[in-house]
Amino acid sequence: MWGKAPLDRAAPWGVMCGIAPHHHVRAMILRTLFFLIVALLCQLHAQTPPAPTKEITDLLAKAEAGQAEAQTIAGVLYEIGRGVAKDDTQAAKWYRKAADQGVAEAQFNLALLCKSGRGVPKDLAEASSWMSKSAAQGNAKAQFNIGVMYEKGEGVAKSDVEAIRWFTSAAEQGDATAQVNLGFMYANGQGVKRNDVEAYKWWLIAAAQGQQDAKKNCEILERNLKSPQMLGAQLAARNFKPRKMQPATTQPAPR
Repeated sequence: MWGKAPLDRAAPWGVMCGIAPHHHVRAMILRTLFFLIVALLCQLHAQTPPAPTKEITDLLAKAEAGQAEAQTIAGVLYEIGRGVAKDDTQAAKWYRKAADQGVAEAQFNLALLCKSGRGVPKDLAEASSWMSKSAAQGNAKAQFNIGVMYEKGEGVAKSDVEAIRWFTSAAEQGDATAQVNLGFMYANGQGVKRNDVEAYKWWLIAAAQGQQDAKKNCEILERNLKSPQMLGAQLAARNFKPRKMQPATTQPAPR
């Protein structure tokens, strides 16, 4: 009913019973060794990164020559393992070289590595220093992150005033997460006088970008705000346009 199995399928059973012919045993051993070698080669191939392409080789040459943009890209490639073996230490090295030349994106990326301790020793003070430098050049992601560091007191003295200053800079550039945090600061009176209308405005702007938490917060505030207040905030939110990235002042906000 099931038909006959191929003859070589019977060999393993025969070996187990001690009755297989000698040449079948040898064939089985050779097949086993063959598949083991293939599996080992596949594993080694998976662990060995592909040889860098000419484009990557040229890019690394430019990075070695001191080109800041190439150094930043090299850092990214090493951090994500694209075209080269993933190596956070190499990523940090290239980010630092570009950061020393004033590249805001490299400063931001290096700050994240310092903050998490990837590729370099964890150092919140150094992380906040690089984050501040990137933020001062107008990098919205860095502005949001240094705002969080000031709010939590990570690597810097805790300061809600500084936190709201940086959240504002990032929010005005259109960073939705910063807009959510800025709304919280106004709603809770952190670093600024409590202002539910201002909180409502920023949450409306963030909600328009898909931030669900902001949408829920708007619904809560709408129960307490008067119609003129809501209409004013809604008009301001509709007219909001992200400003172009510009270097921010490095001077602390007045206390």
